[in-house]
Amino acid sequence: MQRKSKKVKVIGWLFAFLVTSSYAVDDPKYLVRDIINERKDIISYVDTNKMARIILGKKRNSFSKEQMQEFVDMFEVVIAQSYNRFILNSKRKIDLLSTEYSGSIAVVSGRLDGLNVKFMLYLDKQQEWKIYNLVIDGINYGILYRTIYKESIEMCGVEEFLLKLRKKL
Repeated sequence: MQRKSKKVKVIGWLFAFLVTSSYAVDDPKYLVRDIINERKDIISYVDTNKMARIILGKKRNSFSKEQMQEFVDMFEVVIAQSYNRFILNSKRKIDLLSTEYSGSIAVVSGRLDGLNVKFMLYLDKQQEWKIYNLVIDGINYGILYRTIYKESIEMCGVEEFLLKLRKKL
């Protein structure tokens, strides 16, 4: 009886180890940690097409295919510049607190330079985690960009909006 009990304990321990090991590999918080702490180029981990669609919302219907691609390309530069200013200038490493899941969506929460940060990620078709939004100390950058860009598009139209964005870059 004792021998069977030991086997059950060992099998249980091995199962727990395998489950937690694969969870750790798949947990997007480790991806976020590596991007921040190793100062990696964030663009390869961001789905700029998805971000652009979310940020433009219904306004994206006003864009031609070419205009949309131009916006995505310029928005990629905006993301890289923002990331460089905030993350790369940080002297500290990120303290990761949690990962919350809802289907193929994950929210990784942490603290960096005394600020609360949240990275929103999703699993793409290749089963890789991609960032699609960021919240820093309560400021949702997806919503912030949407508000700014929506107002600009409504005031001056798509072509003028793209021209202004080109000049800023």
